[in-house]
Amino acid sequence: MYKTIITGTDGSPTAALAVQAAVELAAAQNATLHIVSVMAPLNASVLAQGAVPSSWFDLQRSACESLLADGERTAVAAGAKVETHAIEGDPAATLIAVAEQHDADLIVVGNRGMKGLGRFVLGSVPNRVAHHAPCSVLIVRTV
Repeated sequence: MYKTIITGTDGSPTAALAVQAAVELAAAQNATLHIVSVMAPLNASVLAQGAVPSSWFDLQRSACESLLADGERTAVAAGAKVETHAIEGDPAATLIAVAEQHDADLIVVGNRGMKGLGRFVLGSVPNRVAHHAPCSVLIVRTV
Protein backbone atom coordinates (compact mmCIF):
# COMPACT_ATOMS: atom_id res chain seq x y z
CA MET A 1 0.00 0.00 0.00
CA TYR A 2 2.73 2.50 0.96
CA LYS A 3 6.00 2.68 -0.95
CA THR A 4 7.47 5.92 0.41
CA ILE A 5 6.92 7.27 3.91
CA ILE A 6 8.21 10.56 5.32
CA THR A 7 8.63 11.40 9.00
CA GLY A 8 10.53 14.02 10.93
CA THR A 9 12.43 14.21 14.16
CA ASP A 10 13.43 17.06 16.42
CA GLY A 11 14.55 14.90 19.31
CA SER A 12 11.36 15.35 21.32
CA PRO A 13 9.51 12.41 22.88
CA THR A 14 6.58 13.16 20.57
CA ALA A 15 8.78 12.95 17.49
CA ALA A 16 10.35 9.72 18.76
CA LEU A 17 6.92 8.10 18.98
CA ALA A 18 6.03 9.28 15.47
CA VAL A 19 9.32 7.96 14.12
CA GLN A 20 8.73 4.61 15.82
CA ALA A 21 5.26 4.37 14.24
CA ALA A 22 6.71 5.29 10.83
CA VAL A 23 9.48 2.69 11.21
CA GLU A 24 6.98 -0.05 12.07
CA LEU A 25 4.74 0.88 9.17
CA ALA A 26 7.64 1.10 6.70
CA ALA A 27 8.96 -2.29 7.79
CA ALA A 28 5.51 -3.90 7.52
CA GLN A 29 4.85 -2.36 4.09
CA ASN A 30 8.39 -2.86 2.74
CA ALA A 31 8.37 0.89 2.11
CA THR A 32 11.29 3.29 2.02
CA LEU A 33 11.30 5.56 5.05
CA HIS A 34 12.72 9.07 4.74
CA ILE A 35 13.58 10.55 8.14
CA VAL A 36 13.96 14.33 8.11
CA SER A 37 15.62 16.55 10.70
CA VAL A 38 15.31 20.27 10.16
CA MET A 39 18.01 22.75 11.09
CA ALA A 40 16.73 26.12 12.25
CA PRO A 41 17.52 28.82 9.71
CA LEU A 42 19.39 31.92 10.77
CA ASN A 43 16.98 34.38 12.29
CA ALA A 44 17.15 38.08 13.10
CA SER A 45 18.21 37.55 16.71
CA VAL A 46 21.22 35.46 15.66
CA LEU A 47 22.15 37.89 12.91
CA ALA A 48 21.82 40.88 15.28
CA GLN A 49 24.69 39.46 17.35
CA GLY A 50 27.06 40.17 14.49
CA ALA A 51 29.08 37.61 12.60
CA VAL A 52 27.70 34.13 13.00
CA PRO A 53 30.43 31.75 14.12
CA SER A 54 30.92 28.72 11.89
CA SER A 55 30.52 26.62 15.02
CA TRP A 56 26.81 27.59 15.07
CA PHE A 57 26.32 25.81 11.75
CA ASP A 58 28.46 22.89 12.87
CA LEU A 59 26.40 22.49 16.05
CA GLN A 60 23.14 22.60 14.09
CA ARG A 61 24.32 19.99 11.59
CA SER A 62 25.81 17.78 14.30
CA ALA A 63 22.57 17.79 16.30
CA CYS A 64 20.52 16.88 13.20
CA GLU A 65 22.91 14.13 12.17
CA SER A 66 22.81 12.63 15.66
CA LEU A 67 19.00 12.54 15.62
CA LEU A 68 19.01 11.02 12.15
CA ALA A 69 21.54 8.37 13.15
CA ASP A 70 19.29 7.33 16.04
CA GLY A 71 16.30 7.06 13.71
CA GLU A 72 18.31 5.19 11.11
CA ARG A 73 19.51 2.62 13.68
CA THR A 74 15.92 2.06 14.80
CA ALA A 75 14.72 1.63 11.20
CA VAL A 76 17.53 -0.74 10.22
CA ALA A 77 16.96 -2.84 13.35
CA ALA A 78 13.30 -3.18 12.33
CA GLY A 79 14.24 -4.19 8.80
CA ALA A 80 13.07 -0.98 7.14
CA LYS A 81 14.78 0.70 4.19
CA VAL A 82 15.75 4.19 5.29
CA GLU A 83 17.16 7.43 3.93
CA THR A 84 17.96 10.46 6.07
CA HIS A 85 17.84 14.17 5.33
CA ALA A 86 19.27 17.10 7.33
CA ILE A 87 17.76 20.24 5.84
CA GLU A 88 17.66 23.89 6.88
CA GLY A 89 14.20 25.45 6.92
CA ASP A 90 10.73 25.42 8.39
CA PRO A 91 9.79 21.96 9.74
CA ALA A 92 6.33 21.68 8.14
CA ALA A 93 7.39 23.13 4.80
CA THR A 94 10.44 20.88 4.74
CA LEU A 95 8.43 17.70 5.42
CA ILE A 96 6.02 18.68 2.65
CA ALA A 97 8.88 19.45 0.23
CA VAL A 98 10.58 16.11 0.91
CA ALA A 99 7.25 14.36 0.38
CA GLU A 100 6.86 16.12 -2.97
CA GLN A 101 10.45 15.39 -4.03
CA HIS A 102 10.13 11.69 -3.30
CA ASP A 103 6.52 11.25 -4.44
CA ALA A 104 5.58 10.06 -0.94
CA ASP A 105 2.46 8.10 -0.17
CA LEU A 106 2.37 9.07 3.51
CA ILE A 107 3.75 11.57 6.02
CA VAL A 108 3.80 10.49 9.68
CA VAL A 109 3.81 13.18 12.38
CA GLY A 110 3.04 13.29 16.08
CA ASN A 111 0.07 15.21 17.41
CA ARG A 112 2.01 17.62 19.60
CA GLY A 113 0.45 21.03 19.27
CA MET A 114 -2.95 19.58 18.35
CA LYS A 115 -4.77 20.10 21.66
CA GLY A 116 -6.73 22.94 23.19
CA LEU A 117 -7.30 26.17 21.33
CA GLY A 118 -3.94 25.80 19.58
CA ARG A 119 -5.38 23.12 17.33
CA PHE A 120 -7.47 25.78 15.61
CA VAL A 121 -4.50 27.93 14.68
CA LEU A 122 -2.61 26.98 11.55
CA GLY A 123 1.01 27.08 12.52
CA SER A 124 1.76 23.91 14.43
CA VAL A 125 3.76 21.40 12.42
CA PRO A 126 1.13 18.62 12.40
CA ASN A 127 -1.63 21.05 11.57
CA ARG A 128 0.24 22.65 8.67
CA VAL A 129 1.37 19.28 7.31
CA ALA A 130 -2.19 17.92 7.49
CA HIS A 131 -3.55 20.90 5.58
CA HIS A 132 -0.89 21.16 2.88
CA ALA A 133 0.60 17.70 2.31
CA PRO A 134 0.63 16.26 -1.20
CA CYS A 135 -0.24 12.82 0.20
CA SER A 136 -1.99 11.14 3.10
CA VAL A 137 -0.97 12.12 6.63
CA LEU A 138 -0.94 9.88 9.68
CA ILE A 139 -1.08 11.86 12.92
CA VAL A 140 0.15 9.60 15.70
CA ARG A 141 -1.46 10.17 19.08
CA THR A 142 1.53 10.80 21.34
CA VAL A 143 0.08 12.61 24.33
